[in-house]
Amino acid sequence: MNTRTGEEDSPHKEQRKSATYYALNVHHIPAFGVETSKFLPSTDLKLLFHNLVINAFMKRFGIIPQSPGLELKTPSLKYVVVSINGGTPIVIKNNESLHLSKGDTINISHIEANYERGLSLDILKYGELNDYKKDFRIFKDTSMIVRKDNYKFGEIPIIIARSEKIEEKKTSIPDKIEYLIIETKGHQMLVSDGETLEVVKGDKMKILDVFPSPLPGIEVNFKGFVGDKKNNTGEDRGYEIDTAKDLMKGYSINQDGINYPIIISRNNNEIGRIIIKLAPPKMHYIVLKINDNRHILLRSEDSVSLYPKDNMRVEEIYTNLHSQYGVHLSINGHKVGLDELWDLKDLCTSEYNQLYIKQGSLVLGKIFINMVTN
Repeated sequence: MNTRTGEEDSPHKEQRKSATYYALNVHHIPAFGVETSKFLPSTDLKLLFHNLVINAFMKRFGIIPQSPGLELKTPSLKYVVVSINGGTPIVIKNNESLHLSKGDTINISHIEANYERGLSLDILKYGELNDYKKDFRIFKDTSMIVRKDNYKFGEIPIIIARSEKIEEKKTSIPDKIEYLIIETKGHQMLVSDGETLEVVKGDKMKILDVFPSPLPGIEVNFKGFVGDKKNNTGEDRGYEIDTAKDLMKGYSINQDGINYPIIISRNNNEIGRIIIKLAPPKMHYIVLKINDNRHILLRSEDSVSLYPKDNMRVEEIYTNLHSQYGVHLSINGHKVGLDELWDLKDLCTSEYNQLYIKQGSLVLGKIFINMVTN
């Protein structure tokens, strides 16, 4: 069916809000959309029909797909972070029970699983299908169900208990740490004792605290980082850490600048440690707009041939860094930011030109522009 979306008398003007219409009419990029009926009985069957249509389009346009392989892990719940009556968040692992007093208010602020997208949490007989990050007063036994795209993969019973037992549990002081609370990639996360957390070199992070928190005499020392340069006490909580500039390579494991230990000690005795592993920063792709009428997508080490009369602007640079702020193109002493219009004859002074994608002093990748002179 032809919806005649762009015509004045189109009966389907709502399609002008679609991604395919936007791509075709604003950026002049051929695009198509694929939908499968919600009445198909299984996700596998829906994916099968999606693949059939996509493969047919690629065959029509002569596109040869690369097949790196697909590994879909079974969803696995590690823990949820729960705040009771607005207090200090606590960690409840899968199949553990959450014990409350009648009328307690809870808020689940984080779900730690082997997936980040498509997660929902349902407190049975309370709220709606997704009760994630909402406040609820609990008056009777129930359960919280954790799902990934409607697939149940975790359950935590909620049990109303006598208040004196709850108070006894709240006031007991543990003798070891279970987690380190770290802020990075735009959110807070709990890292288990002995765990390795991968951070892209150049991302910023902050050590917030240990959990459980009421432990006196605790010191958290990020080896290779100095928080207070005037008085280095070895206590590194609360400082913003630039993983590209603030870490000393000689303190990393094997002195390779990759794995850095964070040591948690109490009264000079080690009671926990985690490892920060720095992944190399890299560019995934860059989108150049040439003469305001065509787009070119390049990955690192790709090359393109252009003319001196052409002009160019950088429309998008996508990297594995959490923040893309300050990412730019660098060539012959020129710093080319997003949406800046440049004449290629001013940027490319030779027949073969190497352009670097950078954030500060970090080199994320490079592309090549070959100038066509005849």
